[in-house]
Amino acid sequence: CRQAANRNHPDLYTLQPAGASIKIEQVRGMLRRIPYRSYQGGRKVFLIHQAELMTADASNCLLKTLEEPPGDTVIILISDQPQSLLPTILSRCQQCAFKS
Repeated sequence: CRQAANRNHPDLYTLQPAGASIKIEQVRGMLRRIPYRSYQGGRKVFLIHQAELMTADASNCLLKTLEEPPGDTVIILISDQPQSLLPTILSRCQQCAFKS
């Protein structure tokens, strides 16, 4: 938990917008890390912050992996505007609402 809170956990990867959007190159970079084993023997967690800012190309690039993620991989899309995500993305996600 401390490693994750300090953003230095080896099995926690974060993706944030580069400027005004999350681009396909960023998603491809994240997807290249998915096949690798976790460093600490558990699960790998990928957080996509402000997921509603993914371009259509970036979202479409992510679809196959969201549909069939490897068993040791968790992908979490964080958004305060989930209605802005593509319907094809939403249909592959389990939504959890958190109150601030």
